[in-house]
Amino acid sequence: MENKNESREITMEELDAIAGGVILTQSRMTEPLQHSPGFQCPTCGQLIPVSIQQILFSKCIMCPECGLILTISKEKSDKALEILKKMDDAVRRNL
Repeated sequence: MENKNESREITMEELDAIAGGVILTQSRMTEPLQHSPGFQCPTCGQLIPVSIQQILFSKCIMCPECGLILTISKEKSDKALEILKKMDDAVRRNL
């Protein structure tokens, strides 16, 4: 597949919808999900592997198959990102 490096800005809620509710649902769980972390690319359907750390601290997330670049809108996603940060902090304290 040709790599066109399309770029989109999305909110955490949109990313969660793409991931089938897994990201924000997982942030409310006490135990992590047992599958590989990530979500389907909205362009090609390939799994985009992504961790909570990447969502919180990376400027963008790129599909390894088609090159789609997703940028999370920090301003529009502040509440969801705050939830993820709290979950990540709690997990790190329990390691």
